[in-house]
Amino acid sequence: MPNRTRLSNTPLWRSLAVIVLIAGVIGAAPGTAPAQAAPAAAPVLKPALGLLPSPAITINVNTASIAKDAQDGKCDLWEAMQAQVAAVLSYVDHYNECSALPGGPNVIGFIGPAAGGTIELPNNVNIGDLPFAWGDLTILGPITIKPSAALTDNHIFRTAGDSTFTLIGVSLTGAHTSGSGGAILDLNHATINLIGDNITSNSADNTGGAIDSKGSVNVSLSNFSGNTALGVNGGVGSGGAIAI
Repeated sequence: MPNRTRLSNTPLWRSLAVIVLIAGVIGAAPGTAPAQAAPAAAPVLKPALGLLPSPAITINVNTASIAKDAQDGKCDLWEAMQAQVAAVLSYVDHYNECSALPGGPNVIGFIGPAAGGTIELPNNVNIGDLPFAWGDLTILGPITIKPSAALTDNHIFRTAGDSTFTLIGVSLTGAHTSGSGGAILDLNHATINLIGDNITSNSADNTGGAIDSKGSVNVSLSNFSGNTALGVNGGVGSGGAIAI
């Protein structure tokens, strides 16, 4: 048993030196209690935009208000969506102050005062309705879109025939309709893509508290909460979040 013999003959000071050396390497000073780890942060429902697709913006919205004013020097969300309609149906490159790619696809983004803000749909512009989403249209956040307090019966978005409508990093909240699809109504067999969105507190008196679609709905990295389908008009109230 030669190994045991050598170990037993090792001077005590050498063993202590080895222990002190190891403690120095791992950074634990003798007699010092290890530092406590910081508590874990609470989970965040909305994913960071860095994790989401970021297509090139072709239509820049630079105001959080909606006026549909051709002389105010601003491109608002209503005008941006109408620019997409004009680009698809008439193959023109602008509507009022909003430029677009004729034929599309187009990506609406938000700059200046609109970036990361909240857009409220007023009841005095087209009775609160945004233009239909035509063709291949993406809305790239971060942005929150909601009806104003005066709007008690509307949809935030509606889709046109066979369109592809993509929302990335968008929050839709607080919409109510006496029909179906408080946040998004699709009666025209569209494809709806939701990526990194927050769809909350929307309601419909019939079906699809948040979304009612006759086409397809693809959802990833998104949060649905507090959406309700009431079924008060003789319906069954199906699809609190999504009815397809």
